[in-house]
Amino acid sequence: MWDAAQYLRFGDERSRPFFDLTARIGADKPGYVVDLGCGPGHLTEALADRWPAARVAGVDNSPEMIEAAQARVTSHDYPERIGPPVSFTLADIRTWTPERAPDVMVSNAVLQWVPDHDPLLLRWAGQLAPGGWLAFQLPGNFDSPPHLIVRELVASPRWRGLLAGAELNRQAGSPEHYVELLAGGGYEVDAWETTYQHVLRGENPVLEWTKGTTLRPVLALLDAEQAADFAEDYGERVRGAFKHYPFGMIFPFRRVFAVVRRPDQPPPLDHPSIQIDLLENLWHPQRMTITREDVLSPARLAERVRRMTESPAEWIARVRLDPDGRWYEQIHVDDSYEIWLISWLPGQSTGFHDHGGASGAFAVVWGDLHECVVPQPAPDPAASADRGPRPHDRTGTVAADTLVKRVSAGVVRSFGPRYVHDVRNTSDSSVAVSVHAYSPPLSEMTRYNLTPGGLVAVGTEGETDW
Repeated sequence: MWDAAQYLRFGDERSRPFFDLTARIGADKPGYVVDLGCGPGHLTEALADRWPAARVAGVDNSPEMIEAAQARVTSHDYPERIGPPVSFTLADIRTWTPERAPDVMVSNAVLQWVPDHDPLLLRWAGQLAPGGWLAFQLPGNFDSPPHLIVRELVASPRWRGLLAGAELNRQAGSPEHYVELLAGGGYEVDAWETTYQHVLRGENPVLEWTKGTTLRPVLALLDAEQAADFAEDYGERVRGAFKHYPFGMIFPFRRVFAVVRRPDQPPPLDHPSIQIDLLENLWHPQRMTITREDVLSPARLAERVRRMTESPAEWIARVRLDPDGRWYEQIHVDDSYEIWLISWLPGQSTGFHDHGGASGAFAVVWGDLHECVVPQPAPDPAASADRGPRPHDRTGTVAADTLVKRVSAGVVRSFGPRYVHDVRNTSDSSVAVSVHAYSPPLSEMTRYNLTPGGLVAVGTEGETDW
């Protein structure tokens, strides 16, 4: 989809924000430097020139860009004892994991393609070595004519049927937003914005500029003839949106910058009463006999979850995204309760399930989730008084009775034993991250299908299945 040659037609103008950004990085002799979204690699080489003793790696999800970057490296003649100063990896920056803690991480004009990138920024910052630096910049001109025109065309009767799946970029938050996000996690943050006044020359230079970036996901969905028609229509409109001078066309371009430094020593915990044991596996240790006093109520679990949501910098580096299913990891467990982190890509869900005899609570930290609940029927008089009606005792509950509640960031939901629900990310493009707590720790879960006659149990899982 990406064309390195087209992108580099305005290489000087596109490179200037990179150098303005990296000039604010105060690293002296970093050992490991990463360029996240490296494109054709010319700026990754600039990082290697600045820090010649460092191992420099470029990461990009475009095969065309990585091919161009590797071609740049192989075209140079390096001494055999030194070898190429940089390496390039084809990977998605959202799920890529560094081989060790980086000393410097740079992301230049990439995050506008990542919806809801706040959790990703916190994860990157959490991956830094102590004293490490994270620097990023991205466009902040979403309301400028080139973007307004492309959105109008994509939504027009002629094109909307063909371009319904076009992934247009989402642009930046404000500098204040990034300061609040990252300084709140204990990092040192320098954020600012700049509007460049580029002077572009040529018959229709803004069209040529956007063909290298903004128009790429649009044109990729069209065949050659359709792409030419769209570019012609777009070009006519965008040409009329800017004034032409004898010296060229003035193209204002606002960008938002942030340079983040991880302290040499970790900041004190906002909630030192919660000790988070980061476990490297998902098994439960041998438990002692759990007494009634050990079991936490839903309200107490909700409080623990709420505290976790207020200190994401302590755990966000653990979060991963898994396109094959929800990613989850247990980060605390004792005889009384456990805490899990879960990430949700668009469309991912739990399916209907209960939590055995455990109570629970969960909160959304980023994004939105929807919780589906089938209302509890009237108690069955034949059910034993000590256990009450179990989920598979339900009869007469129809799908139309299902309640769906939106759970937004900051909202906490709690529940008692044998509670059945289905939690899902119904967004088309946004990632969600949530925190879950259970007491006592989960030992079994029953899964259900929702039928016209109600919920039907289809199987039970034990902790070895997780």
